[in-house]
Amino acid sequence: MRVIKVTALLSAVLAGLVTAYPRGLSERGDRIFVGYRYSIAKEYEDAGNRIVFQTATDNLEQLGEGAYVMNIRDGYKPFASMRDDQRLCLVYTDKDDLKAFPKIWIDMFDEYGSVGGVLWYMPAKIETYIRGFGQDPEKALLLARYPQAKAEQVVIPPKVANGKDIIFSVDCKKKGDDVSNDKVDYTADEWKNNVYPKPK
Repeated sequence: MRVIKVTALLSAVLAGLVTAYPRGLSERGDRIFVGYRYSIAKEYEDAGNRIVFQTATDNLEQLGEGAYVMNIRDGYKPFASMRDDQRLCLVYTDKDDLKAFPKIWIDMFDEYGSVGGVLWYMPAKIETYIRGFGQDPEKALLLARYPQAKAEQVVIPPKVANGKDIIFSVDCKKKGDDVSNDKVDYTADEWKNNVYPKPK
């Protein structure tokens, strides 16, 4: 009788866990979901399933060099249209490391007057803008809107991606896999600490 009760209790607990996270990606223990990135899975398999910055062509240039991650699944391209040799990588990092790490929002225009004018696609001006907040451009996460998809993205600079201060792990999916389309909120509590400019 006692074994039956314990088994029933365990089943109930497991069922509760499944209900809490049926397909959602937002949080897994101490890890937090950062977003989606298209790439060749072998790059990350060779690096131990973590984000790495490969070459200077591994960027979209809006905020300069880095590994670009988007907060929606189909922002860069529809998942269903992905090439067979590509993978959609789900990106995670440690929740506490994310809170502590510097994060800089880069708007299209400098609204704070530190450099003036357009910032996007102007890497030298972006660096100056970041230094205006007392931060190192090579040691901060960069965030910006991605108007083409009405989405947002985070850019992991090369030295951050390849360093050890904050590790971004990946879980890469092939075309045809069942992948949730959860949207990441880059204004959630985990993203509010150590962020510049300060939210208004």
